[in-house]
Amino acid sequence: MALSRIRVLHEATQLALKGQNTIVSCPDLDTSRQLAQQLLEGVSSIWLLYDKPQYCNHEPSGPGWAARFLNQGEVFFSCFFSEEDQYFDHIFTLVPVDEILAEIIHKGFYPCVIPLEWHRGSLLVHKPVYVPTRYERIMANW
Repeated sequence: MALSRIRVLHEATQLALKGQNTIVSCPDLDTSRQLAQQLLEGVSSIWLLYDKPQYCNHEPSGPGWAARFLNQGEVFFSCFFSEEDQYFDHIFTLVPVDEILAEIIHKGFYPCVIPLEWHRGSLLVHKPVYVPTRYERIMANW
């Protein structure tokens, strides 16, 4: 399944939290390490076996960077994958953003532009509100 980087991280995390093993096919090992680090930074430490990506080798696929969870789930980021590998339950492949946009436009949808900046929210309370202390509330009831 070909997905964008954000969707891959989300889907792989959800599967790993359920105890499944996923491999993410990346263009190179440096990208693999970066994605593993991003995934580990985005998950609460109570779910993780460790908080830094681990370089390891899954035979017969090859080397890559692993993010392992306490419930035996794993996300393995690598540029190598063998069809003979029986360890993984799912495989995801990264696709460049340009290809995803072209596919969306080809289907007849027009992607909206998402702003890169957030605008500060406006204050809805215009008058300061006085909150009486506990002592004042008790004295008011006497």
